[in-house]
Amino acid sequence: MLKIQNLYKAFGDKEVLKELNLVVEDGSIFGLVGVNGAGKSTLLRLISGVYKADAGTITLNDQDTYRDESIRRDIAFVSDEQYFPIGSTIGSLKLLYENMYGFDEQAFQRYLEVFALKEDMVVTNLSKGNKRRTALLFALSIHPKLILLDEAYDGLEPLARHRFKQILTELIEDEGISVIISSHNLKELEDICDSFGILEDGSIV
Repeated sequence: MLKIQNLYKAFGDKEVLKELNLVVEDGSIFGLVGVNGAGKSTLLRLISGVYKADAGTITLNDQDTYRDESIRRDIAFVSDEQYFPIGSTIGSLKLLYENMYGFDEQAFQRYLEVFALKEDMVVTNLSKGNKRRTALLFALSIHPKLILLDEAYDGLEPLARHRFKQILTELIEDEGISVIISSHNLKELEDICDSFGILEDGSIV
C-alpha cells in the first residue's frame, strides 16, 4: 500500500504541493488528474524518490520511498520526458536494468514482442511512440510493486494503448501491483482506473 501524509513541496517561493494526503491500495489503478502545471509530475517524482519532500511522509509497504533504497527497486517510474544515453540500444539498456533491478528475462522477451521492438534498435533514433514503448518495456520487466505513469498514453497509438491496458489488468490480477496514472485528460483514464483524484491548488480533491 502506498501512503502519503501531509506532503509539502516547494521550489523557491513557489508552493507546488501542500498538505497532500493519499492512499493507494494494492491491486488498484489510481487516476491522477490535473491541468498542466498542477504538480502531477512533481508528485510522481516525490513518490519515486527522485525528489525529497520538504515535509510529510511517503511510504510503500511502510518503507520510506526516499530514504530506503531497497523499496525504490520495487517502483517503476515512466516519466513524461524520456531520456536515454546517446547511442544506446534496447539490448544495452537491458544490461543496465539487469544490474539495478530484479530483472525478468522472460517477461522482457514477452513485452518486447508485444510492443514490436527489437534489442538492436538504437533508442535515440526511435519515434516518440516507440521511445514510450521502450520505457514501458523496462518498467514492466522489473516486476515492480508500484508503477508510476506520467501521461502514460502520450505517443501511443490506439492499438498499443489497448494492449498496454490489457497488460496492466493482467498484472493487477496476477501480482496485485498498484498503478498511478497521471493525465490532464480524464477521458483517457476513465475506462481503466478504479479511483480518481484531482490535483488542484497543491492538494488531492
